[in-house]
Amino acid sequence: MARTPEDVLAFSLSGNKSLFASRQGLLDFAPLCDVSYPAEVIRKQLEALERTLARESALCDQAPKVVAAIKASAAPFIQTFG
Repeated sequence: MARTPEDVLAFSLSGNKSLFASRQGLLDFAPLCDVSYPAEVIRKQLEALERTLARESALCDQAPKVVAAIKASAAPFIQTFG
Protein backbone atom coordinates (compact mmCIF):
# COMPACT_ATOMS: atom_id res chain seq x y z
CA MET A 1 0.00 0.00 0.00
CA ALA A 2 1.45 3.37 -1.00
CA ARG A 3 1.73 5.92 1.76
CA THR A 4 0.30 9.39 1.33
CA PRO A 5 0.77 12.70 3.19
CA GLU A 6 -2.35 11.80 5.21
CA ASP A 7 -0.37 8.89 6.69
CA VAL A 8 1.84 11.28 8.70
CA LEU A 9 1.02 12.17 12.30
CA ALA A 10 1.06 15.81 13.40
CA PHE A 11 3.22 14.89 16.40
CA SER A 12 5.84 12.22 16.69
CA LEU A 13 5.14 8.98 18.53
CA SER A 14 8.40 7.97 20.18
CA GLY A 15 10.30 9.86 17.49
CA ASN A 16 8.24 8.43 14.62
CA LYS A 17 5.71 10.53 12.67
CA SER A 18 4.47 7.61 10.58
CA LEU A 19 0.84 6.63 11.03
CA PHE A 20 2.14 3.07 10.88
CA ALA A 21 4.40 3.47 13.88
CA SER A 22 7.02 0.85 14.39
CA ARG A 23 6.39 -2.05 16.71
CA GLN A 24 9.09 -0.84 19.08
CA GLY A 25 7.78 2.72 18.95
CA LEU A 26 4.34 1.57 20.11
CA LEU A 27 5.84 -0.61 22.82
CA ASP A 28 8.00 2.28 24.03
CA PHE A 29 5.04 4.69 24.00
CA ALA A 30 2.67 2.37 25.90
CA PRO A 31 4.12 3.00 29.40
CA LEU A 32 3.56 6.73 28.94
CA CYS A 33 -0.15 5.91 28.58
CA ASP A 34 -0.14 3.45 31.50
CA VAL A 35 -0.75 0.50 29.16
CA SER A 36 0.48 -2.75 30.67
CA TYR A 37 1.38 -5.59 28.31
CA PRO A 38 0.89 -3.48 25.16
CA ALA A 39 1.66 -6.26 22.66
CA GLU A 40 -1.05 -8.40 24.26
CA VAL A 41 -3.50 -5.46 24.25
CA ILE A 42 -2.84 -4.80 20.56
CA ARG A 43 -3.19 -8.51 19.67
CA LYS A 44 -6.53 -8.66 21.52
CA GLN A 45 -7.77 -5.56 19.66
CA LEU A 46 -6.79 -7.10 16.33
CA GLU A 47 -8.57 -10.34 17.25
CA ALA A 48 -11.68 -8.34 18.21
CA LEU A 49 -11.54 -6.57 14.86
CA GLU A 50 -11.37 -9.88 12.99
CA ARG A 51 -14.24 -11.34 15.05
CA THR A 52 -16.39 -8.27 14.46
CA LEU A 53 -15.81 -8.30 10.71
CA ALA A 54 -16.65 -12.01 10.58
CA ARG A 55 -19.76 -11.62 12.75
CA GLU A 56 -21.07 -8.62 10.82
CA SER A 57 -20.69 -10.09 7.34
CA ALA A 58 -24.04 -8.68 6.17
CA LEU A 59 -22.93 -5.15 7.03
CA CYS A 60 -19.51 -5.81 5.50
CA ASP A 61 -21.21 -6.84 2.27
CA GLN A 62 -22.99 -3.46 2.19
CA ALA A 63 -19.75 -1.49 2.53
CA PRO A 64 -16.93 -3.45 0.91
CA LYS A 65 -14.76 -0.36 0.41
CA VAL A 66 -14.98 0.48 4.10
CA VAL A 67 -14.05 -3.09 5.02
CA ALA A 68 -11.14 -3.00 2.58
CA ALA A 69 -9.91 0.26 4.13
CA ILE A 70 -10.19 -1.18 7.65
CA LYS A 71 -8.29 -4.30 6.64
CA ALA A 72 -5.62 -2.26 4.87
CA SER A 73 -5.18 -0.07 7.95
CA ALA A 74 -4.93 -3.10 10.24
CA ALA A 75 -2.56 -5.08 8.00
CA PRO A 76 0.71 -3.47 9.21
CA PHE A 77 -0.30 -4.12 12.81
CA ILE A 78 -1.33 -7.70 12.06
CA GLN A 79 2.05 -8.29 10.41
CA THR A 80 3.87 -6.74 13.35
CA PHE A 81 1.84 -8.01 16.29
CA GLY A 82 -0.08 -10.98 14.87
